[in-house]
Amino acid sequence: MSNQNLSNDKVQIKRIEKCMGIWLHGNRMPLPVQNQMKLSLNTTFAYYKIFDNLEPFIAYINPLYLATKIILIISDYPEPQTVINLCETKQEIFEAIYILTEIKIENYFTTKYITDLFKQLSQTITTSDIDDLVDDTYQPLLIRNISEDSYMQRTPIHILDQGFDKFLRYVTMLGIICQITSTKEDRFDMWHVWRRLYLEDNHNHEQLSRVEDLIEKYDEKDAVTYYTNPSLSLSRVINRAFHTESMEYIYKFRSFIHDLYKQLENLRASEQSASRSFTKLYRGKMFTYCRLQELIDNVNGSIVCNGFLSTTTDSNVADIFGGKGGKKDGYISVQLVITLNSNIACPFANISELSTIQSEQEILFAPGIIWRIDSWECTDELHTFHLSPLADHKSLRPELIRMYKINEIPLLALADSLRRIGDDKQAEYFYEKLLADKSLTNDIRTKVLYEIAIIQKERGNYFGALRYFDDIAKLFESNTFVSDQNSSMQPIYTDENKNISIAVHNNRGILKAKYNDYQKAIECFKQALLMNGSPVDKALVYNNLGVLYYEKGRYKLSYDYHSKAAKLIGETHSFWPEFKRNFDRTERRYRNQR
Repeated sequence: MSNQNLSNDKVQIKRIEKCMGIWLHGNRMPLPVQNQMKLSLNTTFAYYKIFDNLEPFIAYINPLYLATKIILIISDYPEPQTVINLCETKQEIFEAIYILTEIKIENYFTTKYITDLFKQLSQTITTSDIDDLVDDTYQPLLIRNISEDSYMQRTPIHILDQGFDKFLRYVTMLGIICQITSTKEDRFDMWHVWRRLYLEDNHNHEQLSRVEDLIEKYDEKDAVTYYTNPSLSLSRVINRAFHTESMEYIYKFRSFIHDLYKQLENLRASEQSASRSFTKLYRGKMFTYCRLQELIDNVNGSIVCNGFLSTTTDSNVADIFGGKGGKKDGYISVQLVITLNSNIACPFANISELSTIQSEQEILFAPGIIWRIDSWECTDELHTFHLSPLADHKSLRPELIRMYKINEIPLLALADSLRRIGDDKQAEYFYEKLLADKSLTNDIRTKVLYEIAIIQKERGNYFGALRYFDDIAKLFESNTFVSDQNSSMQPIYTDENKNISIAVHNNRGILKAKYNDYQKAIECFKQALLMNGSPVDKALVYNNLGVLYYEKGRYKLSYDYHSKAAKLIGETHSFWPEFKRNFDRTERRYRNQR
């Protein structure tokens, strides 16, 4: 076990797969610094835990069984030597201990300092005796509104002890994609990506020829057969897409995902009508020790498999896939034993009759089923986890399902979901795809343009935002536009701005003012006041007019508008302090001017 300080040489971060990380820190560290540390842990370690108190840390490192060695990082802790002395008594479970004690600015680590330290940590481990690393090009990470549920690893299995709501929304989005129907033209995206993957794979011309043959003969009724054909590697490609958790990337495979999903639904319906059932299933797999530890730590917790899940009714088949209870190159055999109940709403079916390898007796599950880890047992060479399905996420979060069931435009539901979890880049991608649909109604097109405009505005691209707001204004001016906000727009728009018209004109005014087009800004604000809106909406517009006239030195008009704004909201409203300051400031100027 080594005990080291870290310097900040510039190196590239490597992903550590076979040792878990533990970060022990004091409770004085600011939230932005904690966020950067968590992001760096997420980039560096496949599995990690965080402790801000010594007692739970001691409880964690004293179990009957730890599957993996630990790399401990200590920072901002009052007595690090006490921790080191404790760890010396259990040095067999620690690979290394790192103490972050280098240069600090204002007594706290800077973002750059933390980033460089983890690069050095990765390099140090790479050159040590651990031969367990997977290359992963380091990408700079942007810190923005990061919370605990932002740190989900991109992996086939997710632990749902944190980020539950966020992941349920992700599963809902997968459900949307599974339901999207497509045409032959829509399959172009998938074929293009598939070709490129094999070209990148050392120009695998043999596989490329199989792809071209499949493209020519593709039949949606044979999705299961294609999926199970090892010579096509389609199951690997599809699940690789799921593991990226990029909706934009997954969407490119929507055609096949939909076909496979529908075939599972049809097979399941046939099984139920024929009263064919199975209650015990198995899945064997070789896990790294750190992934094994992650499952052990979450016994009695919940997991989700991120992609289609293959299981079998034959435990001997599972043993073969799981390495027959052995260890190899840092991996160990794990078997999942699944006991089914009535809690599964996602489709699953016995696909062995359609499979190219019928002897596997495969039961295939669609993405998104939540499993409970009921128990764990182990021998020296095999770890067995017993799972059962939890109540389906449709019953746990019905509002997520209603969101896209009521909405008749799946792409809009997908974009809105991405927007709600803060993934504005991918949300904008799907909003832009919607704009290419000439059949969109004007009110839906207005909603889409508005969302893109707000994304652009939040990104600081005011010129781009203004362009989209101007497009909305042109729709308002069009003779073909019929506004029915209370009936058609309200159900698909956010609570903050139920009347999109007043919001559009108000935001156009703000952006016009930023570009010093004050006359146009005033016109936009006055147009907003003609729209239907809540008292708070009107107050915001009055306030904006007051601010604009104040900046122009026209204090009488500024005073009048700030007076109107203050009268429309009560003193308990969150806007009141700002409105009152604006009113008082303007009143002083106005009185002095007189």
